[in-house]
Amino acid sequence: MKNVFLCLTCLLLSILPAAFGAPLMTEDFQYSSDLKGLIKTHVLYQVVLSKDVLQKCFYSNCNDIRLSDSNNNEVPYVIVTNYYHESTDSYPFEITNYESGASSDIITMKLPEKHRPISVIKLNIPETDFNKRIILYGSPDSKKWILLAEDNIYDFSSQVNLQKTEIKFSKSDYRYYRIQLVEKKPSGDGQETLSLKYKDLTFNVDNIKSKKIRISGILGQTAAETSAPAAKDTAVFTDIEDSVDSDGNTVIVIEANLPFDRVYIDVSDLYFYRDAAIYYSDTAEKESWRLLANNVIYSFPLQDRNETKNHIDCSIHKQRFYKFVIKNKDNLPLSVSRIRFEWIRKSLYFIALNNNEKYTLLFGNPGLDSPHYDLPNFINQNNWFSHKYEALDLTHIKKNVNYKPFLPKDKQKRVEKIFLTVIIFIMVTGLSYWVYTLIRKTSQHKKT
Repeated sequence: MKNVFLCLTCLLLSILPAAFGAPLMTEDFQYSSDLKGLIKTHVLYQVVLSKDVLQKCFYSNCNDIRLSDSNNNEVPYVIVTNYYHESTDSYPFEITNYESGASSDIITMKLPEKHRPISVIKLNIPETDFNKRIILYGSPDSKKWILLAEDNIYDFSSQVNLQKTEIKFSKSDYRYYRIQLVEKKPSGDGQETLSLKYKDLTFNVDNIKSKKIRISGILGQTAAETSAPAAKDTAVFTDIEDSVDSDGNTVIVIEANLPFDRVYIDVSDLYFYRDAAIYYSDTAEKESWRLLANNVIYSFPLQDRNETKNHIDCSIHKQRFYKFVIKNKDNLPLSVSRIRFEWIRKSLYFIALNNNEKYTLLFGNPGLDSPHYDLPNFINQNNWFSHKYEALDLTHIKKNVNYKPFLPKDKQKRVEKIFLTVIIFIMVTGLSYWVYTLIRKTSQHKKT
């Protein structure tokens, strides 16, 4: 009996790692894609995670991805978002000259001697209800002036919460700057005027009268942006099916299975000012929606240009369903032509183990936890840009016909618990029987 018990215990203990700790194979994943390109030992490589890879990963952070070599060895990797932020500095301008004319004002100013290149100038204007054209020049010596940007600044706060008192331009290291404020005249010459109406609001650009404004302070700012423009990927959804809910709001539901950092809502209408909300869900069931962001989109003309904000900035890991709700109030529903997702590119980095090895990206497995490798301690979000790396492309994504689904992690844990309980029960039962047998034999020996 003792030998039978020992054999059974060894068999059960050998089955456990085979069931839950075996090396991962291609058939354990729904999808795979080979890496193409010459691979050299101990070289750091970058693999861009395309839209198709992101959509087909099971988890939102793609922790079910595995990288395998031709011998089915698991290759450590790290996934990072391809951006990094510079610190933002601000510098107050010293105004050296302020010329006020009948049709325009010219302000000359300079930065402190020690400064970083700037790309934003912010104006502090106490007045409200104005619409001005602003022209910006820069100079290394305050003698020769170079045109940097032209833009509008405006304030319509008496009618609607809409202001713009800054100008953005390409990064500049000039110390001297000059801005010219030009009066914007109302149309009044037979041109079409803008009038947006809500329940308690009438917004008309031509209601803004010409007047002088006073600039009480000017600030130069370095941009809070990547030192090199971040690579971005996009996905466009044109098959839009919208509906109108009981409150008259436009509702659009999209099955995307993608992340985003900015969403564009492209609207055919020329004049509008609407609140828009974004919700997300895994199932699209009525009670499952959660609010992600709420912001304003608008479009209106300003004589020689059209001021438009058709995007909402917010970041989220990929979700299966998104719902867009545009509040129409008493207006006709907007005509939404398409919705665009934009996100900063995500890339996988790994160090090759062998020359000319075949490497395969495996993904689409709901039974995997996040891997724990050493590599993220050396290459991560804070320093990836300081390492030299070579780029590799992915081949066509293949769907594995021999895919053997893992149990989901919650069910897998329950099975493991039951399995271990059975092993413990058998061991306790066997030990109890063995002890009972020993005691019985001992008692018989004493009697003899």
